[in-house]
Amino acid sequence: MEFVGEIENLSDIQRKAVEKALEKLDHGGGPVTVETVGKKGDNYVASVLRIKADTKDGRPIRMVAKVAPTNEVLRMMIQAAKLFSNETIMYEEVLPKFDELQNAADVPPHNRILRAKCYGTVSDELNELILLEDLKERDLEMRDRMVSLTNDEVRMALKQLAQIHALSFALQDKEPELHKKYANLLFDTWSQPQNEDMKKSFVALEQMLLGFLKSDEDKKRAQGAVSNIGEVAENLRKSNENGKYSVILQGDCWANNIMFKLQEGKSVECMMIDYQLSRLSSPVVDILYLIFNCTDLATRKDHYNDWLDHYYKVLDDSLFHYNLKSNFVYPRDKMDADLKRYGKFCLGLSLVLASVIFRESDEAFDLSDIQDQAALEADPGGMGMMKQGTLVRVARRVQDLVDSFIAYGYL
Repeated sequence: MEFVGEIENLSDIQRKAVEKALEKLDHGGGPVTVETVGKKGDNYVASVLRIKADTKDGRPIRMVAKVAPTNEVLRMMIQAAKLFSNETIMYEEVLPKFDELQNAADVPPHNRILRAKCYGTVSDELNELILLEDLKERDLEMRDRMVSLTNDEVRMALKQLAQIHALSFALQDKEPELHKKYANLLFDTWSQPQNEDMKKSFVALEQMLLGFLKSDEDKKRAQGAVSNIGEVAENLRKSNENGKYSVILQGDCWANNIMFKLQEGKSVECMMIDYQLSRLSSPVVDILYLIFNCTDLATRKDHYNDWLDHYYKVLDDSLFHYNLKSNFVYPRDKMDADLKRYGKFCLGLSLVLASVIFRESDEAFDLSDIQDQAALEADPGGMGMMKQGTLVRVARRVQDLVDSFIAYGYL
């Protein structure tokens, strides 16, 4: 096959995987065009490419390729091999198994998880690749990460999360050994031991972020949310080792990883698109991550408790398809207790992400660039690379996060 465009981003091994996928899709033999997707700041862990070709009868073939970085320092920094392994396991094994469970239970289409088709993967070191359906062809698009999701959009996303969690509970009930196998295969990034450089970076980042808080009392309450995040994550993991109330998470449900379908300017459905941080943990981690990284203070004040009720109702309705009941599988009082138990950890996640969400494209750091890597070592969080307007947005988000976590009794 003839590849044209930005072909330098694909290795020979990756190109062969693309060729194999195209052959299965009845490629007509014409040129295969490769284009970069997104702008600086959209994708931090992978290069994302759009693959364009045509079938023998002239129909368009569109795929998106997630390509792992080859820079050794960057690979170690982001643990690229393990993150790509997670997503490969999800697309090759876990999500197809979830499809099987939904089919066996005859779950109606409107109550199923929505996901991209996977056309192939490569797990070879330095050549990791995941080929997915191009969701642009389904009229799905990414929302502006700096703008709060609406009430309806949050409810759509919570519905998807509740359905994913219900499937995990169902698998745990019906095939516990297989569920355990998947859980053991998925790598928990946050609970891993941190080296001294990483610890220092988190301490420095926390100092910068807490500097945005108005009162010493707020700083005292939030202290350790970022600097001790690895230790907190590991303690939570150990305390929940029997896994009874744990599920396979989506793991990274912020605005850049949720695609929405719009009709007449209004979102009507959504789909999760990134499973690199999938792991076994409490369902509340996905819930809190979504809400606090995708909404603003005003929207939360109006809808927060309704969102929790909505999630739990969808979970209950979804479990019913698999002959399970939420009050046995995951009682509401257990969920409420977990919201408090995981609160400080989830605040830490949201504080870390706050320094990413509000960057303009020209402020985003390129993790593959040696100069940007050096700058981040000297300036964790890259605050020095931000414009004044960005700093104002980050400061507002940090204060709003702490205010919310205190108001809900999580801090």
